Amino acid sequence: MLKRKNVVIMLGIVLIMSLSVSLMAQHEMKGKMKGTEGWKMMCIDDLSDQQKQEIQKLKQAVQKETLSLKSKLQVKKAELNDLLMAENLDKNAIYKKIDEISEIEKKLKKKHIDTMIKVQALLTPEQRVKFKSRLMRHRGNFGAMRGHGFARKFKRKSMIMMKRK
Repeated sequence: MLKRKNVVIMLGIVLIMSLSVSLMAQHEMKGKMKGTEGWKMMCIDDLSDQQKQEIQKLKQAVQKETLSLKSKLQVKKAELNDLLMAENLDKNAIYKKIDEISEIEKKLKKKHIDTMIKVQALLTPEQRVKFKSRLMRHRGNFGAMRGHGFARKFKRKSMIMMKRK
């Protein structure tokens, strides 16, 4: 009886975890379906035509580069969901899949940072100030890493430090 109760509790936890993963993936996709929100943020009013062309080239290049990574990420997340829904949970397989997902996410984040650096290199010092200002406003103090909790804490600490100076 006790063993059966433990199995039921474990299945409930697995179900909740798999629903959470599914909802997170849906939320992530919903954010991406809004289009080029990040690219809109990068748009600065006083860009020259040449700067606009260069940024457009960067945008197209990074979209091509990340398309396969994003596809792989979705497949890995689906595979993780399958592992979580399996009758017998394989902790090692689940952890391995989480590591694979983390590795792909890390690559995507690095591509994003590389692109930000390349865009900033195209800007004048005045444009860089605007760019960083918008970045902080839209991403929560360089929250490109989507560590929102960390970003908020870091932003608060930064603001406190700035006020003290």
